[in-house]
Amino acid sequence: MTPSPLLVFLDRSVGTKKIAQALRVLGADVQTIQDRYGDESSAVADVLWIADATRDGRVLIGADQRIRYNALERQALCLHAARCFTFPRGNLTAAQMIDRITRHLPTIIQLVDRPGPYVFHILADSLARMNLDCGSPPKVS
Repeated sequence: MTPSPLLVFLDRSVGTKKIAQALRVLGADVQTIQDRYGDESSAVADVLWIADATRDGRVLIGADQRIRYNALERQALCLHAARCFTFPRGNLTAAQMIDRITRHLPTIIQLVDRPGPYVFHILADSLARMNLDCGSPPKVS
């Protein structure tokens, strides 16, 4: 039996064609925010794409390293048991992101079998699990 491809969702911070194509070459089934929402993608709230992509069984990949600090986004990650991988800096080039994904893809594939919610940073030499406080309700300003 052939293993199912890794289902990936790329948010707007990494939704470049280069990264999507590289992941497809590596065997992943990739959906970018542009693929899913078309011309509306720039206006789609993060909580919506987190819910929709997670409901579809997709692993989230982005460069918004602060996603776990935004109360509503953290709540969405927790509520939908998201499996999220982020780059710790938003200033990496597409080539650097592709290199890190390629290097860590076997580990990512192993990790996604674990139920979420979780957030891992995709570092140059490793993946680092980040604290995702799902016990704290979002603060209302």
